Amino acid sequence: MTGPVPYCFTNRNAVRPKFLDYVTELILKNEPLFKENIASPGRKFFRLENVAADGDTVLFEIKQSLAAYYGLGDYIVPPNLKDFIGYITNGGAIHPHLDPDLPGKGMSGSTS
Repeated sequence: MTGPVPYCFTNRNAVRPKFLDYVTELILKNEPLFKENIASPGRKFFRLENVAADGDTVLFEIKQSLAAYYGLGDYIVPPNLKDFIGYITNGGAIHPHLDPDLPGKGMSGSTS
């Protein structure tokens, strides 16, 4: 097993503590709805349908802010992933990868 890999998209202090409290409460209220991430033990996720200007405005505002920070432009939410919240427990880890989730797109994100 390898050690931790530095994550290239780290944005320290990207959100305020109040937002972290909001997400923590959202996780705790919906914990039974979180699914195991089959790619990595110790990770769970919850797909969200309402992260839009007319839905969960708190999440939408941060989503837009982060999309602008990373220069995503006309970002398309991957249909299988949708918007989601994930959390990691003991034994879980983030690993570099790409999700082949957009129709007509290859693993690199370029059209095939």
